[in-house]
Amino acid sequence: MIKGKVIGNRNLFYCGEQKGLGSIIKADEFNTESDWIAPGFCVDRTVQNLFRELNINPRYLYEIPLSRDEIECGKLSPRTKDIIEEKLEEWEEDLDYCNYSNAHFISQQVISNKTVSDSVEALLGLYIQSYGLEKGFDMLRWLKVIDPKLITPDVYTKKKVEPTILSKGGQIDFHIHHPDYLEKLINYKFKDRAFLLQALSHPTYQPNNITPTYQRLEFLGDAILDFLVMTHMYEYCDNLTPGELTDLRSALVNNVTLASIAVRIGLHKFLLLRSCQLSKVIEAFVERQESRNHDFSDDTLFLIDEIDCNIGESIEVPKILGDVFESLVGAIFLDSNKCLKTTWDFIYRFMHKEIGKYLNIRYFFYDFNSFSSCSQVLHSILYRCMQHELHARCTIASCIDLVENHLNIARQEACGSNSIHPLQIHEHLVSG
Repeated sequence: MIKGKVIGNRNLFYCGEQKGLGSIIKADEFNTESDWIAPGFCVDRTVQNLFRELNINPRYLYEIPLSRDEIECGKLSPRTKDIIEEKLEEWEEDLDYCNYSNAHFISQQVISNKTVSDSVEALLGLYIQSYGLEKGFDMLRWLKVIDPKLITPDVYTKKKVEPTILSKGGQIDFHIHHPDYLEKLINYKFKDRAFLLQALSHPTYQPNNITPTYQRLEFLGDAILDFLVMTHMYEYCDNLTPGELTDLRSALVNNVTLASIAVRIGLHKFLLLRSCQLSKVIEAFVERQESRNHDFSDDTLFLIDEIDCNIGESIEVPKILGDVFESLVGAIFLDSNKCLKTTWDFIYRFMHKEIGKYLNIRYFFYDFNSFSSCSQVLHSILYRCMQHELHARCTIASCIDLVENHLNIARQEACGSNSIHPLQIHEHLVSG
């Protein structure tokens, strides 16, 4: 809840408003017919200030009578200024002030709160991309997104992090199943295995009185995983829009994907829990994945609506499996003295297959003239592949391989042209 309040649009808007970002944002294109005032044809500065201070609709300017001399010389007489001030002071505050279309007459522009909050996020992204994380933290302090006293440099630059120890009497290795083998499995040796014990401990595992459960590490690992995956996609998918990047991140970082990866690694064998019901659910999911040879066919490679294509099996994906992968990410981050490179090496080592598959598919469709129409036709293509070519036991990966084969044939028929319309592939599939 605290995280949501801190990074929510409302708080970011307040931060941007305090820094005056709204006055320097270029939100609209230059338009001589709507927001341009010829030099010399401006409202008196004193009147402008009154309109802004009292939140008065600029349309009231049309109701102010001016003499011919005032119009010709461009200056208001003292008597006219007094009349304007008297009338403006009687004006009731207009609650719809933000919707004025002629605010440029009083040297203002209308910008939504969301635009200001988006600009705050863009500034942070710019500083991180251009100068690194530490400068990004400086920008956080300047914007006062949270209390600057809490964003002290040592919070992020202090390398050594100690694990939370509840009791010093127990033996950590006693609780972890084959810790040496597990470290070889994940290709990372912990400097302090208390992090590893905490990452594997479910709240139902009562014997562990040494460390807390994995929940805090899972919270941290979720944020780090989100950040690193998003950074990787931002660097390698510069052709995608923010909305497409968000969809791609959601497809990669979700419980189904992470649970499948956790089972493929074998993390379920090292979980510390005492719940028969939860163990049965995990066992059912593991059996399903093993029967498919851990093929990534979770019906999530593309978000196909159930109305369009009913291909999913009724099987529960245990949240604990995705959580333990995220908690392990958080544990490695802290144990490696907050080294993002080491953390990313672990993530990419086990997620490179899914990351590569998603990114290849995205580039696979980038050759088309219309990405949006291609995206729409894709659902129909996959549905036809599953329904007529691969039958009920098909996998998403197999469907995509089939679509790629048809695409290559369509490209050859188009004499190697890269500007193939998606409907051409659809017609080729139907005819083929």
